[in-house]
Amino acid sequence: MIPPPLAIIQCFLKSSLKGLLPDGASIAYEGYHLSLDVLDIWMVLVAIHHVQGRWNKSLKWMQRQEWKNGVLYDRTVSLLQKVS
Repeated sequence: MIPPPLAIIQCFLKSSLKGLLPDGASIAYEGYHLSLDVLDIWMVLVAIHHVQGRWNKSLKWMQRQEWKNGVLYDRTVSLLQKVS
């Protein structure tokens, strides 16, 4: 199942943090009733997606700079791959 858009996740989180959802409540999304813990997982997925987007933009920028065949490009990609 694909996580919902960030706006929907934030709406669920705000309701949860404001105490509008009782303990043990679930959220309904695309016909599923999911534990509130799923919100945490979705937020991690959103963060990962954001980082992947930045990674791709960085690689595209370096390619436009014609560094792809150079040592700087290889070194930069190597360093970026080590970032958690």
